[in-house]
Amino acid sequence: MKSRLSILVLALLGTVALSPAGMAGELSVPAFSADEIKSTGPLGEAAVSATQLTLTDEEKQKLKDGKFKVGMAFHMLSNEMNQTVLMALKDTFADLGVEVVGVTDAQMKVETQVANIESLTALDPDAILSVPIDPVSTEASYRAAIEAGAKIVFIENIAANMEAGKDYVSSIAADNFGNGMAAADIMAEAIGGKGESASSSSTPTST
Repeated sequence: MKSRLSILVLALLGTVALSPAGMAGELSVPAFSADEIKSTGPLGEAAVSATQLTLTDEEKQKLKDGKFKVGMAFHMLSNEMNQTVLMALKDTFADLGVEVVGVTDAQMKVETQVANIESLTALDPDAILSVPIDPVSTEASYRAAIEAGAKIVFIENIAANMEAGKDYVSSIAADNFGNGMAAADIMAEAIGGKGESASSSSTPTST
């Protein structure tokens, strides 16, 4: 039986853990544990590290025997981070015998992503992994996919008016708060613990 738990674990194990602990061997400043998540979920939920999730050999075989199909609707694939996430997902799905029926790149255009989700839904996937560009404008297309039988796993963002465990299986993301803490420690060490720094953002923010 294609259970929600199987799809959830499958999706989570396909993510890239952008954990500051990966640099621990290179730093003299305190490093964070990969199990110590600083960020919360999109609605303030306590987050769980992907390192805490494992599959037994029996569970892996069940996934392979299930002949699952997944589709991925990205907001954009023109940067290295998203390409890395895609590569990790594909590698994990391949190891578990899951067929990737489609990967789409909306190039940060909402109308394109809506059409992409509709196209992936038509391929009858068991699950769709997606990064919503606009939570409100994409809600209807995700709901249509759910009605067609697809389980939804969101990445970094969630569609509007949706409840975890009811409308979608899970939301997965990098520990951005923890990464920021690690980056600040790295910068402080590099400049000797004293000095001026500046930051930039791809979107307007207040400082």
